Amino acid sequence: MADRDEERTISSQRRWRHLSRKKIAAENQVESEEVKLQEDTGKVELDPTGTKKEASESQGKWEKGSPEEQEEERTPTPSLPRSSHMTMTPGEQLPSAQLQALLMRAVKGLTTPTLERFQAAEEELRTIVSLHGDKMERVGDVVGRILIWLDNVCHPRARKAALRATALLARSHPQDVVLSCVAHTLSSDRCAIELWKALGEEPQLPREVLRQLLDKLQQRCREEKSGNVSLAVSEI
Repeated sequence: MADRDEERTISSQRRWRHLSRKKIAAENQVESEEVKLQEDTGKVELDPTGTKKEASESQGKWEKGSPEEQEEERTPTPSLPRSSHMTMTPGEQLPSAQLQALLMRAVKGLTTPTLERFQAAEEELRTIVSLHGDKMERVGDVVGRILIWLDNVCHPRARKAALRATALLARSHPQDVVLSCVAHTLSSDRCAIELWKALGEEPQLPREVLRQLLDKLQQRCREEKSGNVSLAVSEI
């Protein structure tokens, strides 16, 4: 009887050790699977639609909220050069046609929808006019194009930057700028007021503006007198 009890005790101990080993093995397997799952989660994640996406693609990339902004983010746009790229070394000169093209590109860049690009365009425009405006030719044509652009732009800050550039051009080319402004008919009184106010804020320009206007009136009077004389001669 005692032998049977001893055998049952030994058998129970063996079964207990066997179950313990199986339990430990199962716990190790679960732990291993959890570690693997964490590693896989770091590599792959799901986007809102349930599609797998690599971590390198999903992390560190910022997309704007609206579809239009996302499309703009994905669409490559030509960047405007910084003012440092526009600065020329002593003795170096850009062709006037190239200066005009750069200036008009900067003017059109003022209507960009993002603040960063607007500031880049504003800086480029100011640099071109300040450093290279005196070398520009056919300034009257350039001013005429700026005034046409102004007629179609409503953003106050963009208009102010373009008018400021026009006033800076007038420092080196007062006659060309004033004559172009006089000859160009603006679409509204507001545009005309803004234009002449911008020119009047330059200290040396008011007298030049007045002189050019007087010359224009005198020229018109001479043309009218010449026309009257020609008409009188033809009637004799």
